[in-house]
Amino acid sequence: MIRTAFVLASAVVVVIQTAVEQPFRPFSDPAYVSVNAVGFADGGRTLYAAMFVERIEKARGRTPAAGAPELAIYASRRGADGAWSEPTMLPFCGTWSDYEPTLAPDGSYMVFNSQRPLQAGGATGPNNLWLVRRTAAGWGTPVSLAAINRAATEESYPSITSDGRIFYVQEIAKDAIGADYNINVAQLTGDRAGTPAAVAVAATSFGEGDPWVAPDGSYLIFTRWDRTREWQTGVDLYITFARGRDWTPPVPLPEVSVAGAPEYAVTIDGAEPAIYFRRAGGLLVRPFAPILAAARLAAGMK
Repeated sequence: MIRTAFVLASAVVVVIQTAVEQPFRPFSDPAYVSVNAVGFADGGRTLYAAMFVERIEKARGRTPAAGAPELAIYASRRGADGAWSEPTMLPFCGTWSDYEPTLAPDGSYMVFNSQRPLQAGGATGPNNLWLVRRTAAGWGTPVSLAAINRAATEESYPSITSDGRIFYVQEIAKDAIGADYNINVAQLTGDRAGTPAAVAVAATSFGEGDPWVAPDGSYLIFTRWDRTREWQTGVDLYITFARGRDWTPPVPLPEVSVAGAPEYAVTIDGAEPAIYFRRAGGLLVRPFAPILAAARLAAGMK
């Protein structure tokens, strides 16, 4: 996968944060650390995050079940006082490692990474993408996005537009450097994905990952790094804007990129949009509108 080890939100941030950049720590219990990107629904009132099952069970005074997965997706609600509720594991989790939850813009379904077998009774494999619907009765049963998933490679880190396009990371065949990662897009129709296609500006000799697409599809944020260097030393955030059927050349986001520290795992949410992202393991948040405006100018967009 893109990162060979999970990085915790409790890791020490070794860079000086700017005045408008704040840590995002919804839970005071140090056992409740989230992994990679978080997701929001219900107008930002519900938070979805992957967390370490064993740590949470021990913090609650329980012995983890035999064979419990490393990760599961938990939900928390924000109260009128702004406090987040005790996280609850989603009902379809708890058997295989599941993480990187992404909600459709209308909140009606989730796509997430999972190591669950692609075939009943089969072996677990690399991360693949699964879709699960949310109804008034609760969450349904996850289904594999068969047109996207491949048993031997990783398909992961989804992001979804309002018209049902799913952008995700695709592991490409290894070369002399190692595995390459690019960004693909496919159209969702119901619970099925159409034929994937590469997003050309994010399918280069560089490594690209962690896509976050605007609900209206007007821009795409992703990570890029030099594959000849250690990932952690050079990965930064870039943005590209939709221009007809094409995309503008990517431009960096200097407001959130610090030399020598990885920035990744973006989510944007809120009526006054905020960008949530990780740097050196810490989950940070800051206003997004001025960043977007500057990026549009840099990309030559009116």
